[in-house]
Amino acid sequence: MRTDDDLPTVALSDYLGVVVRRWRVVVVGALLGATAAAGYLALAPTTATATSVVNIAAITSDPYSASRSASGLVDMQTEAASVQSMAVAERAAGLLGDGTEPRDIRSRLSVSAIDSTTIMRISVTSLSAARAQAQADAVADAFLEFRSEQATERITSVLLQDQSRLEALREQLREANERLLAAEAGSLDAVQAETDRQLLTLQVNAVLDRTSSFEGVDTSGGQVLTRAADNSLAYAPDRVMVGGGAVLVGAALGLVGAFVRQARDRRVHVGVDVVAAGAGPVVARLTGPVDPRSAHDLDQLRIVREWVLSSPTLPDGHGTLAFLEDPSTAGAWDVVADLARTLAEAEHPVRVVVVPTADGYTEELVQRLGLDFDSADDHGVIRGRLRPLSVWVPPSTSWVGATRRHLADVHDALVLVVCPASASDADRMAVARLAGSALVFAAERVSQRAGLTALTTVAAAMDCTVLGSVTSVRGHRKPHNRSTTHRHAAPAAETRGAAETRGTAVAATDDPEPASPEDAEDAPDGQERRDAPDGQEVADGHDPDDEQGREDASDEREHAPAGTA
Repeated sequence: MRTDDDLPTVALSDYLGVVVRRWRVVVVGALLGATAAAGYLALAPTTATATSVVNIAAITSDPYSASRSASGLVDMQTEAASVQSMAVAERAAGLLGDGTEPRDIRSRLSVSAIDSTTIMRISVTSLSAARAQAQADAVADAFLEFRSEQATERITSVLLQDQSRLEALREQLREANERLLAAEAGSLDAVQAETDRQLLTLQVNAVLDRTSSFEGVDTSGGQVLTRAADNSLAYAPDRVMVGGGAVLVGAALGLVGAFVRQARDRRVHVGVDVVAAGAGPVVARLTGPVDPRSAHDLDQLRIVREWVLSSPTLPDGHGTLAFLEDPSTAGAWDVVADLARTLAEAEHPVRVVVVPTADGYTEELVQRLGLDFDSADDHGVIRGRLRPLSVWVPPSTSWVGATRRHLADVHDALVLVVCPASASDADRMAVARLAGSALVFAAERVSQRAGLTALTTVAAAMDCTVLGSVTSVRGHRKPHNRSTTHRHAAPAAETRGAAETRGTAVAATDDPEPASPEDAEDAPDGQERRDAPDGQEVADGHDPDDEQGREDASDEREHAPAGTA
């Protein structure tokens, strides 16, 4: 049972890896966004917005009073509403004198006030930049004139009222003076008349003071700080904003599409996919089937060696280890050979046992190890100059029983039982049953997640512990629509008789040749066909559960080294 600790963790680099692998989807999304923006900009009309900046004057008898600021004496929201009134629009239309309708001006007018100031921006939008500037200036002038006239009318009305009041008070004061002169000094009438005279005098003085203050009020509405012609124009739609925003939106949709495509892709791409399929952890990540191996790959193979030799399922590095290749790959004899050589170079005895197949796998492996079938001893063991390393090829018939008996005779060595990708499901089950632990080989952008899961499920069912996996970044892709012929027909024919005499069987095939279109059409879906030794066509036994592995085949060929499958 898998626990939470066994679940794969996703790092930021995994997300970046998805973006890098699916960069084409992101680029297509960005290009679509740019195309949409170009179409919109080509069809949408371009408008220009001109702005006049005005400073509104506080209409008061004491505009320089320190007790309140100018912004506190002016209600900017009220003034903004006045700018947008029909009265100002009609006055602006009159100033323009070009037949512009007041309603047209109001519909294209916008006003904004700067907080805590008496500064206001008056903007007008039009298809013509010159008309927008002229209308913005006309509205600013009309508003200031309207505001000045309104203030003048209010002050004039107050002065007229004060003048009428002053005349009435003066008449009452004259009557009080006459009563004071007619009354006997010290009498009650004299005292009353004197009191009335003083009160009326105070009222007259108050009216005179207020009249004087109103007569000194500045009724100018304000001034235009910056004309529209002196300010920069704002064009809509903004080509930079629309284009940049559309590209960003398209790229964002492309990112979503990249992750959706990644989720729908059934192939493994990164280590987290391998771990999710149950074949983790990824012990080594090779760059590909390169000969000679790079320094990076050699170091990765040494890591695999130490990982295997330190496994508790292989005490002292002795026991049986299965090397299970993913069926979607073309075979990893180069990885097996180099891993075996790396183990032997550490002076650790290792014997390679290969499940017999008809695709020339064993011959490729033996050739890469630099061995010769003719050097096999009486027990069918092939050795070379690197004495800790040996290869035993089981007979093609009843290989399971022969291998089981051979494993019982091998002591103090690590037996690497290799199950090629072309082997049948029954062969994989047998190998997992014979071995107590296993390594899984997978090729990035080739191996199917479902296939890896099935492979690890088979190993678990056979009580075989998966120690981890070895992955290849490129190469090891199984060729499609190709028939396989014998790669080493002549050498294999010469050695087959000797091998069967010794109780071993060697399967050999030639280089694969491209199949004709007719052969490709006759082959079942998801299967490759090859020529059996007797000349009959047989299916390779592998039916991929998905056609996703065929995607981006051309991309893989670009990165695969020359001469790889």
